[in-house]
Amino acid sequence: TSLGSFREPKAWNWDMSFEERWNQCYLLMETLRRTFHDSLSVVKKGIMLARKDLHQAKVAARARAYEHRWVIGGTMVGCITRLESIRASRPFAVLIEEASEVMEPLVFSCLSGSTMKLEMIGDHRQLQPSVGDRFDFERANKINISMFQRLIEAPDTHSFPSTVLS
Repeated sequence: TSLGSFREPKAWNWDMSFEERWNQCYLLMETLRRTFHDSLSVVKKGIMLARKDLHQAKVAARARAYEHRWVIGGTMVGCITRLESIRASRPFAVLIEEASEVMEPLVFSCLSGSTMKLEMIGDHRQLQPSVGDRFDFERANKINISMFQRLIEAPDTHSFPSTVLS
């Protein structure tokens, strides 16, 4: 059976058959559902845009703390949590503390196009980087050795300017 066309509720009356009243109620619910769905889509888009704007505002606010700073330093966790702000400040030098625990990809992620100098501080005889529970995989592929340790222990033919303090 056809549902017919939707009539405004003020045009409903008791002269309508039960089936007509039921169809009108169904059409009203469908109209409200579509309206709600469309409104929800608009609200969701607005929320997504607001979240993006908020994120950009937070990055800009954090970047102001690094504004006009030529050297930025911290632990790897600190660098990663402020990554966008650090990159936005375009530092000349980045100083990474506890470097013996950090693998190369994380070190490189903290550098920006303007970074000319990287200083790493740590003890290559202490904690090594770790990739979860993959101990055998780490040892077989030598990924449990940080870039810091590789540079410190490099053979003389591949030496890198460094200072080891005792």
